[in-house]
Amino acid sequence: MLWALCSAPAFLVQVLSFGYIKTVIRPPSLRNKDAFEDGRLCERCQQVLRRSSIISGSWLLLVKSCERFELYETAEAMQFPWRNCPLCEALLSQKVEDSRLSRAIEIRGAQGYGTMRLVATSRTLIGMEQQRVFLNVKHLNRFGIPIFAAISHEFPTIALTLDTSDGVPFRSLNLFEGRYKKPAPDVHVSTGSDTTLSMISGWIKDCATHHKDCKLPDKAAPFIPSRLLFVGTRHRPMLKLVFFTEIPGPPYPTYTALSHCWGGHIACRLLVENLDQRLQSIPEETLPKNFSDGINITRRLGISYIWIDSLCIIQDSEGGMDWQQESPTMGKVFAHAHCVIAATSSENSNGGCSRDRLVPLTERNLMASKSWRYFIPTSAPPVRTLFETRVDTAPLARRAWAFQERLLARRVIHFCSDVVLFECNTMQRSEFDEEGARYEEELYLVKNGKLSVWLGDAIVNRLIKFQGGKFKSKRARRGIRGALDVLQRLGPVWQNADRLMEQIEFCQRWFDIVGIYSKGALTVPTDKLVALSGVAELVEGHAQAPYLAGLWNYGPLELQLLWAIREPGVRKEQWCAPSWSWASSIGRVRPIWPRIDSTKLNNVSILFKAKVDHADVFWKGQSVDRVNSQIDAGMLTITGPTIKVYLRPSRCRKNTREVYLSFMGESEERGLRYGWMDKMKLKCARDWDFCSESDWALQSSFIVLHVLTIKMTEGDERSYGLLLREMADKVYERVGAFWSERLPTPRFLDHDREWKVEQVVIQ
Repeated sequence: MLWALCSAPAFLVQVLSFGYIKTVIRPPSLRNKDAFEDGRLCERCQQVLRRSSIISGSWLLLVKSCERFELYETAEAMQFPWRNCPLCEALLSQKVEDSRLSRAIEIRGAQGYGTMRLVATSRTLIGMEQQRVFLNVKHLNRFGIPIFAAISHEFPTIALTLDTSDGVPFRSLNLFEGRYKKPAPDVHVSTGSDTTLSMISGWIKDCATHHKDCKLPDKAAPFIPSRLLFVGTRHRPMLKLVFFTEIPGPPYPTYTALSHCWGGHIACRLLVENLDQRLQSIPEETLPKNFSDGINITRRLGISYIWIDSLCIIQDSEGGMDWQQESPTMGKVFAHAHCVIAATSSENSNGGCSRDRLVPLTERNLMASKSWRYFIPTSAPPVRTLFETRVDTAPLARRAWAFQERLLARRVIHFCSDVVLFECNTMQRSEFDEEGARYEEELYLVKNGKLSVWLGDAIVNRLIKFQGGKFKSKRARRGIRGALDVLQRLGPVWQNADRLMEQIEFCQRWFDIVGIYSKGALTVPTDKLVALSGVAELVEGHAQAPYLAGLWNYGPLELQLLWAIREPGVRKEQWCAPSWSWASSIGRVRPIWPRIDSTKLNNVSILFKAKVDHADVFWKGQSVDRVNSQIDAGMLTITGPTIKVYLRPSRCRKNTREVYLSFMGESEERGLRYGWMDKMKLKCARDWDFCSESDWALQSSFIVLHVLTIKMTEGDERSYGLLLREMADKVYERVGAFWSERLPTPRFLDHDREWKVEQVVIQ
């Protein structure tokens, strides 16, 4: 026992047992160059652990028992590395939830796919994105630990704690150490094993049998893609392209669809010159790994057809005609697929679905030598945590097209780097939790067929009990799937002017969807609207409202014009949408108005200062109103109070929303900037970073259009409007949006004699 005590690299000698001198003895036992071979930590964590004398040891032997290191310059910078780093993930999971951050979540709206309160998520960082992140390292300083080490060989000796510049609380994470051993895998070594595929088949069968929300609507018209790949069976494989006319039905046979990242050029594509050859056969050895894995999984699931975009749409047809015909139906392709196979962790077509697991999920070595190790023992992560850490931040989630592919699919199998996950319209499952977890729901009341209130279960039950048949209770899922759920349930809210509450709820839920979708990247920028057309078409069928280049041409259209880009970047070179539509800009979209509790409109006053007179979009000079129609022009006519302004780009800072505006009046020039001036505050969000274009800004003519004012409570009054650049007489383009933060609204927005009510056209 004495030999074990003295030979343990973690042997800590307390110089003074009463702790008056906070030092410990740490020999340099874990400073070998291969210490992180098992851990697969991110570069930043490796650097910090190497610098820590408590963890890595020191040639001086005597070190302080507490250390503090800067882990990341901002919490926002931590959002992407932690996805594959077990230590970052474990540290973030220790955040103590508090009411301040919970409120921030509600203000920003729904995020994720039906997932709300998670343990280890990027949502952990909400409200602290710009704060510095530190790591505190402390040895536990417990008398007798070396003796326990000699007996058990595994014990906690070091506590790691995240700390932020604003003091957001985190619990300590105990770091264990003991004699070296390589952790055994928790599940089968490959995510494509027979055991895993058998489990997936069971999930799909259970979903198809028991989940009402995962079935196609009874009134849904039969649908089959124009082309599919016939893959044969597992025992009699073959591969060729078939037209829908060759497929028996209706009822049509089931098929799968592949959701994947192109990652640049794909050599194996359907072209005009090889169409006839593909109809005969397709050599499987020429396929990238995503395709071959998807085809293999389809066969093993007992399904004979699969849809893959680059092999089912002609990529070089004249004038892109085949793409123009097929792309509007892609939403239906994924909605009608029996299940979607997602190569979630693959950054390109060669990443594949099936992978060997490099490390287990439930026990991770962080540092190790030939005889000793530091590790963190954990339980299997909850299914919602796995979705946030393995799916919502994965390479596929950063692809805009994948958003509607996932949202519209009835069932999705996610092949991640170290785990297989399953989600449908009802629940989510993982290999560690076969029973899964249903989506959280929120309860609401309907009175006389209208949305009445969003409430907790207890209050709703009391209202129903005492009000008799006046109220009916219903449930809607939370998160992005919940947003789509609510949009469908609200129905045609635009037909009655007295349904303003539901119209506002509709707008807010739509922008929840747009906000997540607009984060995704597009290889072809002009696909901005068509890549969401499947979702829009589904919503249009229930709302019965005309779609207008990403907005809805009924109800408070003025409210929908008030959007902003979180991080303005470069201006789009290609025309994608009229400037008043969020689809015209690059970056994540957010509404600039505060989230309104639509069930408390009695306490909120919305004063519309401007009114949309007419709005329309065109294709080759003809007005179009279909969701999946192509557009090449748009026009919106609006009447409201305006005032002339000019910009001073030299006074605005890049990479912020700050811009200096000077308001031109009859009496004098009045300066107004983002910041305090004359006890007023105005924020102006740019649609792109025009601060670097000084000549453009100085040579242009601008106006501000005041759109509406919202009075939340007595004295809490906020105004919102648009920043427009003149292109011709009374014809403008949108370049930004503004809102006041001074409570009450600054006096200049009371429309003195220098404001003019006029009709303008925005293109």
